[in-house]
Amino acid sequence: YSVIVPTKDRPVDLQNCVRSIVIQTILPLELIVVDASSDKINTENENNCIAVVGDKIKLLYFKSSPGVNKQRNLGAVNSSGEIIFFLDDDVVLNEDYSEKILEVYKLKDSRDLGGVQGSLFNYYNPAWINRTFKKLFFMTRASVNERGRFLPSLGYVYILEPKGVIEVEALPAGLSSYYKKVFNEFKFDEDFDRCTDLEISYRVSRKYK
Repeated sequence: YSVIVPTKDRPVDLQNCVRSIVIQTILPLELIVVDASSDKINTENENNCIAVVGDKIKLLYFKSSPGVNKQRNLGAVNSSGEIIFFLDDDVVLNEDYSEKILEVYKLKDSRDLGGVQGSLFNYYNPAWINRTFKKLFFMTRASVNERGRFLPSLGYVYILEPKGVIEVEALPAGLSSYYKKVFNEFKFDEDFDRCTDLEISYRVSRKYK
């Protein structure tokens, strides 16, 4: 598997993210960082990544113009893994995250499997009145007891901390993975700048699980 991290002007977050990648119980073939930072921060980020990664894994570092979808696609084009992990630069992984995700690919391996995501443990959970308002008006929200699905409004219900492997209709872009062969069919729409995870997931979920 390959890991792709788009970043822009967040050197501390990026360092923490990279540190969590290099201590995974199953290391990736490569880490691909696509940086849209200013020149000064870009240099700082690259030096920090080189220092953290060392000789543990292969590091590919690309400078890019801003645009997270463009950055993710650039990383994917240059990846060599059968599976692509996409991470936001402020994500910090549990050390067995990759191992658990790969177990799901092995468990569910089939021609119609498209991608797998993990769970966010520090997801902001608003007050009940806020949740009720969002539910009433079919707005995007997090839930613990519903089904992960698109709403009539094209909002989405994210499932927090499922008790097992469940099927959903969308993967959050900052904590997602896809078979590369599946991703290459769809890719992130570089003209689409809002709810990018829902947009690509909707297209993928019409054909794959």
